[in-house]
Amino acid sequence: MRNGVTDRFRSLPISRTAPLLGSVLADVLRYLIAVVILFAIGTLLGFRVQGGAPAALGAAGLAILFGFCLSWLTVLIGVLVRSAEAVTAFSFIAFLPLQLGSSLAGPTDTLPGWLRAWADINPVTHVMDACHALLNGTPEAGSVGRTLLWSAVLFATCCPLAVRAYGRQE
Repeated sequence: MRNGVTDRFRSLPISRTAPLLGSVLADVLRYLIAVVILFAIGTLLGFRVQGGAPAALGAAGLAILFGFCLSWLTVLIGVLVRSAEAVTAFSFIAFLPLQLGSSLAGPTDTLPGWLRAWADINPVTHVMDACHALLNGTPEAGSVGRTLLWSAVLFATCCPLAVRAYGRQE
């Protein structure tokens, strides 16, 4: 936000959303490449998707969709803070509880009660549970719907706020 590229974007006859959307779409491309690599390595190591190709595509799509929506939170932080170091610090602080207090590393049943309470409402837990269920061919118990709901909430709040904040920095 502090270099001349941002000023150049503002002088061009393009939508105010274009630079932000370009950044987020570049993130989505990285997510897509990461998912392809992850499935390739998993297949080489012997993992087989129990739900078949539709379940694998569903799990990959769900993870990428959530990543897309969560990227708007990072964009919002970047527009509001402006300093690269501060964005890194704020993002670390914002995402650490999402990662550690979830079913990312293991089942939430093994967590202490206070952390399990957080994990049960944590959107990352819902994404992980949905992807696990789809890939393993087990019942998903509403985690797909909760992931879609969290994605919609993140997108509906962070995207307009980021675009508005970016537009005000003229």
